[in-house]
Amino acid sequence: SNPRVEEAYQVLEALGGVRHNINLFVWYEFDYDPQPAIAQVAISGMLPDDKSHQYYPTRERLADFAKELADIREGHKCLEPSAGNGALAAKMPAETTTCIEISAMRCKVLASKGYKAVEADFLAWAPKCTERFDRIVLNPPFANNRATLHLQAAAGLLKDDGRLVAILP
Repeated sequence: SNPRVEEAYQVLEALGGVRHNINLFVWYEFDYDPQPAIAQVAISGMLPDDKSHQYYPTRERLADFAKELADIREGHKCLEPSAGNGALAAKMPAETTTCIEISAMRCKVLASKGYKAVEADFLAWAPKCTERFDRIVLNPPFANNRATLHLQAAAGLLKDDGRLVAILP
């Protein structure tokens, strides 16, 4: 087993690829066009530092439960702050969902999936945002009181009759 090949596999998995093996043949499937994200990794030579960005992907069951609580309806303008690879956004309509993500690579992933992806730190972006959203679903970073700060910033972007669902520590 070549360590460089294993490292390449880890990069593809970090980008959301699902590995398949038949005999000695290995391939990855993505639920989006991975070329822009792979190009970003190739240009920068690195994946984003998940721990510094407090990136922990949302599990499917939890994302489904958040969607149920959010009660998203047709025409709702949705927001996923700190979107990561879009596990929560995947439960929202792509055409009316805005994703905020600090990682350039993950923004490329989100844009490839059809979302309006804004590369920004949500806490810096939110005070400048003039839009208001019908539904906001978030799984914020937890360290250093960031969950509370993200929750407060998100609440300020909610329409009066909107609904906010947050996964909190």
